[in-house]
Amino acid sequence: MVDGSLRTLTDRTQRAMAGLSMGSCVTLQTALHNLDLFDTLGIFSGPPLGDEDDIGMAAAAGGPMDDAVALNARVRLLWFGAGTGEPREWGITQRRMVELDAAGIRYTYWETPDVAHEWLTWRRCLNEFVTLLFQ
Repeated sequence: MVDGSLRTLTDRTQRAMAGLSMGSCVTLQTALHNLDLFDTLGIFSGPPLGDEDDIGMAAAAGGPMDDAVALNARVRLLWFGAGTGEPREWGITQRRMVELDAAGIRYTYWETPDVAHEWLTWRRCLNEFVTLLFQ
């Protein structure tokens, strides 16, 4: 729909998908299963995937995370940001980094101190993420 309505670049290297809070879950689920469309993902204040007990990225994403070498080759930037004042989302982000480290998947992490699940966190995340899009 977007490509049909707007002038867009259709090369996956020119496309990013990002989301904040629940939108970050949609970003992970959508982009990881459509790596032919996106090479950059931004996850801002990611809540649990699946349910309140966070099933983890590998369980939620399935296949794309099974091959770290292939995923690292396809994804230019997998970016996570959170505020240290949002304990649930910050804690989940910390667990995701452990999971990604164990799987050998590259990512970038940025945190903003003492800021909660709020617009200030996401504005700062966006500022940091967008600067990396154009490098």
